[in-house]
Amino acid sequence: MVRTMNKLTITKKMIKTSRAIISFRNIAHISWKIADRRKNVKKDELFYDVRIYSNADAIRQMMNEEEFIELTTNYTNWVNTNE
Repeated sequence: MVRTMNKLTITKKMIKTSRAIISFRNIAHISWKIADRRKNVKKDELFYDVRIYSNADAIRQMMNEEEFIELTTNYTNWVNTNE
C-alpha cells in the first residue's frame, strides 16, 4: 500500500519526503523527537521532527502522528523481513 500525505510518500520499501527519496535498505537509522505544537492545528495533534540517516547524510522531515506511525511500522516490518 502506498500512502501519500503532506508531500510525503511512504511505501513498504521506501520513503519520499519533500526533499529526498530513500530506500529502506539505505537507511542506517532513524531518530525523532516530538516537536512543539504548530499553530492552527488541533490541540492534541502531535508533530515529530524525524531524521533519517544514511551513509550519504541525514534527511530531516516534520511528520504528523499518522505519517510517523506509517513510517516506523513499515520500516520495522521491512527490517524484520530482511534481517
